Amino acid sequence: MGYEVEVVELQPQPTLCRHSTTTQDAIVEVFDRDMPALWAAVQEHGYQPAGVPYARYHKWDEDGVEVEVGMPLAAPIEGEAPADMQAGELPGGRTVRTVHAGSYDGLGGAYEAIEAWLASNGEAGTGAPWESYVTDPGAQPDVSQWRTEVFRPLG
Repeated sequence: MGYEVEVVELQPQPTLCRHSTTTQDAIVEVFDRDMPALWAAVQEHGYQPAGVPYARYHKWDEDGVEVEVGMPLAAPIEGEAPADMQAGELPGGRTVRTVHAGSYDGLGGAYEAIEAWLASNGEAGTGAPWESYVTDPGAQPDVSQWRTEVFRPLG
């Protein structure tokens, strides 16, 4: 798949999130647990969503995965976040973005495209990358229709 990588200027985005440490093999279990819990907390506490769910990877290697699963919000959380969750923020500033079409199994190609773009444009990625899940798999069973945006902050 060919990827178009573009530079975008993002504003910081408040979020409700949950941090987990897991293995690469168990990442789906984290998503299956955290995404419904986050959505339930958003509804229960009357938070206003401001986008689609995301996963931000603070670490991804053979030793494990540190992932932040979250939901963008229209405004920062006032007071305490719901149990086992945190008020967070996706970073603003210069960021590269590409869109992956299809199954999550192929997302590695989007990251490879971003890394190739960084190298060919003399840019450096900084901070943790994240994926925004534009298509809800529960609402769209045809994986060829799934869209995932992949972001990487620039230095």
